[in-house]
Amino acid sequence: MKRLRKQINRIDDDLLRLIASRLRVAKKIGIYKKKHNLPVRDVKREREIINERTKALAKLGFNDSLFVKHLFNLLFAKSRSVQK
Repeated sequence: MKRLRKQINRIDDDLLRLIASRLRVAKKIGIYKKKHNLPVRDVKREREIINERTKALAKLGFNDSLFVKHLFNLLFAKSRSVQK
């Protein structure tokens, strides 16, 4: 159990690093959007991402579109706040 929990902790750390990296890129996108007078939110793009990621997760053996939707809606909300 200890070994498995350490493994989960390492994965969680990796996830946090990836999320921080995603937010840094989102901030750059926000700068671009502001410079070019583009709206912060792109609902079409958000739907495309959720659909693509749902398919990708299913290919990995986990068919859970609700989880993907919740996860990415959280990421989108944080990205939008960083972009503003």
